Amino acid sequence: MRSYPAAHEDAPVLGVFISASVLGGAFGGIISKQGIRYAELAKPWFAPPEWAFAPLWLATFVALAIVGWRVWRSCGPFRELLLAIWGVQLVLNWLWPPIFLLFGPSELALMTVLVSGLGLLCLIPAMWQDDLSKKLLLPCFGWLGVMFGLTGTIVAMN
Repeated sequence: MRSYPAAHEDAPVLGVFISASVLGGAFGGIISKQGIRYAELAKPWFAPPEWAFAPLWLATFVALAIVGWRVWRSCGPFRELLLAIWGVQLVLNWLWPPIFLLFGPSELALMTVLVSGLGLLCLIPAMWQDDLSKKLLLPCFGWLGVMFGLTGTIVAMN
């Protein structure tokens, strides 16, 4: 992995990564408002309250944007492949709320979270030398784990 240029040199690109990531997530959240009400679903004991989703998703999208930016800056010959994997998992993260809330809890929503997590797993070997990316990916995995368990349990309960 090559050394990083000064962060201020790539700040505009980081802004694009963060803006695209957060706006995509916000769009998914807005679309989801037309769907079922989370409050009306039978949920497991570990389900976060409805108000917690927006800040958790925002933190996830910002962390994923920074990881994507660092992939863009660092990964040499595999950069395009890793950016494609990063992009696919990001889009899947955007799609989970609309899939879950517009179409109801389903195996499709569960598979969306699972495939997104697999995409993140593919980034780990390339980013393992990057301490910041490791620190950002770990909570993303935690949140995806909660989302996988939550989605699977809600699918089973409803």
